[in-house]
Amino acid sequence: MRKFYIGLLMAAMLPSCLYAQRIQQKLGRSVVAVAGSDNVLVTWRKLAQEPENCTYNLYMRKQGSSDYTKVNAEPIVNTNYQATVSTIPYGTELAVTMVSPDGTEGDKSSPFLFQSHAYNNVFIDIDFEGAVLNPNNYEFKYAWPMDNDGDGEFDALLVDRRYCGLAGQAAPGTTTTSHKLQAYTFDGRCLWTVDMGPNVDIDAGQGDMVVAYDINCDGRTEVIVKSSDGTRFWNKAAETWGSYVGGSRDADTDADGIVDYTKQGKRNPPYYVSIIDGATGEEIVHSELNYSAVTDGADRYGATTGPTIETTTTDWSMLSSEVRSRYATSMAYTRRLQFSV
Repeated sequence: MRKFYIGLLMAAMLPSCLYAQRIQQKLGRSVVAVAGSDNVLVTWRKLAQEPENCTYNLYMRKQGSSDYTKVNAEPIVNTNYQATVSTIPYGTELAVTMVSPDGTEGDKSSPFLFQSHAYNNVFIDIDFEGAVLNPNNYEFKYAWPMDNDGDGEFDALLVDRRYCGLAGQAAPGTTTTSHKLQAYTFDGRCLWTVDMGPNVDIDAGQGDMVVAYDINCDGRTEVIVKSSDGTRFWNKAAETWGSYVGGSRDADTDADGIVDYTKQGKRNPPYYVSIIDGATGEEIVHSELNYSAVTDGADRYGATTGPTIETTTTDWSMLSSEVRSRYATSMAYTRRLQFSV
């Protein structure tokens, strides 16, 4: 009887194991085309659920037209296709389909508009806005793609805006000389700006303190940052500077009388992990660092550097149980942003 009951128990548990599936981020085909001299290189994603021996078809149409024409004469076995500008001219919209081994052709991907740019291999060309930040005072080195509408295709870019100007030239409402983050749509519209404040640098390399990722699995990108006193988010409704960490109207979020801890040598700044709405730049939730997890428990100056947030890894143990339960289900001085392959 003991074996029989154990057998029934295992049988009851079996279906839940069989039907459990790993949560996958929704991804589209992400077609991109770039020009190099007289050639055009078109690339796209192979999705995880597609069979290994599938092939692809590439279609083109004039911008604004509804009728597609197939470009390739033979099935494409790779996730790229090369042609000439005369075959695929500027102003062409490109879409890709997957063809199963049995010959069944899938739906066309979202189209990509192939445009002419001043330099070869460029597919995004954005001028930085000048109303919030003076472009001459900031440089950028890194960018993170975002999907803000949940369709599986990247539609916005998060870029670092590292201060390189003179003190006193920073925009009103910001911390002088502090680094910023800005989000732009692919057509160049600035969505929001976040001031990192005096205590958080966007590092040039590992530990960049920024991650763009859909950590709550709703299809839309969130931005995870290291924050502190002086970190100021965006007010999307008013299109201006908003609140500080935790909705505070005061930059001194811990009310100890200090905002810029770089100008003193006795206390460590408070550090938080803030989750930002990728579409609005507003803070959704935050969690203060568990300092005992990264120090010996002594609150002495210089003992705590705060959470390290990187594009590849983030220590989620530093988040509070509230945040984890809600979200763990997861160049040079320039006025222009360009992306190339």
